[in-house]
Amino acid sequence: MGLLEDILAEVRGEKPSAAGNDPPVVRLTNALLLRMAPENATHVRVITGPTPRMDFRVHGTWKSGPDMRESRVASASRVCAQVLDRLVEMTGTDVRAPCAFGSMYLVLSAPDGDDARPERTAELSSFHLQENGERSIVLHSITGAPMPWTKEETAARDAIHAMMRDAFARKAKGQAKGAVTLIREARERAAKEPTISPIYRADILDALALASEDLGDLAAATDAWIGAITLADEACAKENASSAVFWTELARLELDRGELDAAQAYLERAKQVWEALLDDRFAFPRTQFQSARAQRMRGDHQARKRKRNLAGLRGLGKRRPSTQQGAWRQWAR
Repeated sequence: MGLLEDILAEVRGEKPSAAGNDPPVVRLTNALLLRMAPENATHVRVITGPTPRMDFRVHGTWKSGPDMRESRVASASRVCAQVLDRLVEMTGTDVRAPCAFGSMYLVLSAPDGDDARPERTAELSSFHLQENGERSIVLHSITGAPMPWTKEETAARDAIHAMMRDAFARKAKGQAKGAVTLIREARERAAKEPTISPIYRADILDALALASEDLGDLAAATDAWIGAITLADEACAKENASSAVFWTELARLELDRGELDAAQAYLERAKQVWEALLDDRFAFPRTQFQSARAQRMRGDHQARKRKRNLAGLRGLGKRRPSTQQGAWRQWAR
């Protein structure tokens, strides 16, 4: 952790900047990412605000990154905000939305020649969330596909991306059937390309689920989201933002069907992931909304159930007066 501490001291102005062309914040961000492997970390997280921090997730537990305890809160929050902005830039995350995803590759070893593939690369997926003036970004490592390197691999990836953009455009125009056809074709092509990220494959299934839902094929939508969760959990730690979003979508689908118990189970799983990633300081809006919706529906459901029970017991009492008191006692338990 010494390199991180040294660069952090430069950012705070406590020691002269080392020789080099990169600003200290850039070097601090790079060092933070490169420490993931030695730390055996699955995630790295940066949070701004009243309790700013940068930390790693190792074996399901968040462990401290650079020590900022001696820094003033405002100074530490400013440093975290600068690192967060750098990560947003590196991952291409759109921070105009309250929450957004991004991704990036790290080249960890130089290739031997101009056309050679690096022996070691790392893919990271990011999730950015801002709420009440605080911001957080969580990056988690992805396994399962090498970085596209050759012109042919890059062209294949770009072609699949183009197909998905076309599918989204069709879906927006209400052409769900055409969108489903394109997405399925994109999924088949992605399955044949070894350099397509498993998280992007999961995103394709997510798009297929939404388009299938538009067509009224809820079974296909359910299967697609379950497949997306399986892909994401196999490629990342099980506490990953992608799966939490997919669990939330499944819960929404079950609420639309009126299946409250299934929806509640899916929402609990999503909440567990968000709590693991973001503690209790942030709430993912979509999961929060569906949870409130489930609670409201659960209340209405119980009210209807009580009303039906009450009517039935009154009928029982009229037919068999001797059982009325016992029936009421049993119902009240």
